[in-house]
Amino acid sequence: MPELVGKLHLPQIGEIVLDYLQNPEKLRCIQEQTKNVSGKAGTDQKITNLAME
Repeated sequence: MPELVGKLHLPQIGEIVLDYLQNPEKLRCIQEQTKNVSGKAGTDQKITNLAME
């Protein structure tokens, strides 16, 4: 689920969630974009390990 920022109301959140449930391709697209932005899996652990050395 994408992060929601700003002043939100429960009906708005419900509409967004329903939209994703009814259109799973939108959610897959957002998941893919998030993966592209965040980098490879495990990167955070590798950075933590380097910082601890």
